[in-house]
Amino acid sequence: MVNGVNRLHEHPATLFALVFFALALSAIPAVRQRAVSRDPAELARGKPQPKILARPAGAVARQAVDEKSMRALIGKLVACGTRLTLSSWTDSKRGIGCGREVIVARFNEIAKDSGGKLQVVVDKFESTSERTSGKPMPLENVYAILPGSDAKLAKIIFIVSGHFDSRPSNVMDPEADAPGADDDASGVAVSAECARLLSKAGANGRGRYRATILFAAVFWSG
Repeated sequence: MVNGVNRLHEHPATLFALVFFALALSAIPAVRQRAVSRDPAELARGKPQPKILARPAGAVARQAVDEKSMRALIGKLVACGTRLTLSSWTDSKRGIGCGREVIVARFNEIAKDSGGKLQVVVDKFESTSERTSGKPMPLENVYAILPGSDAKLAKIIFIVSGHFDSRPSNVMDPEADAPGADDDASGVAVSAECARLLSKAGANGRGRYRATILFAAVFWSG
């Protein structure tokens, strides 16, 4: 082996390769040092750490979800027969007006149990489309609003929404059946149950949410 090392001068290419390999190894620590430099997203040591605020009302337990009331709300919306926006807004037993009344009644039940924290609003407006031949058509959304407790953050609004109108195959036929259990009575049921669970926290005195939460049942297809 010693003779082999001593004879490396007879093979300059091999000697050059060994020297290059040794230099590369010596550079590795520096490379590693650069690779493990601090992530820019991490706070520098010695800097003030962010204050993590506790949940104002705690986590919502899975068993707290009232599936029975959700199914009941879906069933009542399906019983309206159709909730096409071209159907009746004044008939309390069939049509989109029936759906609106069902949702308002459920939101009012939840608001009563919230200790006055939840506010129910029916938003009435007009819209035009090809289906209305360019003529204004009355439409309504239903909101349950949980105002934020922080004066500044209350201007931030988180929205939980489902649409309560439904559509038959012929979207121009207001008499056609369109029960819409999943179009979108189920989404409305989720919005209503979220309103119940989150507003209940304020009623129990366990705190309130700093930002505003709006639970909505809206029209979708016009």
